[in-house]
Amino acid sequence: MDLNSFFGPIIAVVLILVGFGIDGGQLESMLSLTSFLIVFGGSLGAMMVAYNIKDFITAIKAVGSWLTTPSSDLKLIETDILNLAYIVRKESILALEKKAAVISFVPLQRAVKMAVDGTVN
Repeated sequence: MDLNSFFGPIIAVVLILVGFGIDGGQLESMLSLTSFLIVFGGSLGAMMVAYNIKDFITAIKAVGSWLTTPSSDLKLIETDILNLAYIVRKESILALEKKAAVISFVPLQRAVKMAVDGTVN
């Protein structure tokens, strides 16, 4: 893990709490429309500066997809992953090609197919 991943969230929480304290510790001041627009608008603008328009639109679509995706059975996914790891260890990664079709969690199924094919599409 890099230092930014460790210190970034800590600094963010500390500065939010400092700002909260400076403003008198009133929750209403943090939950205002103005605060939301400043944070959301600033984040949106920073994303638009940091990424090209194609990547930006893809990210927005991904958030929409994430919000509408139904929840999954985590135990089943865990079992699938452990079974796949066992197959790879005992046979090879190419042995997963036959097993990819029976995986119920679509993102895991796609990941297995990409790993076997050696591609990202």
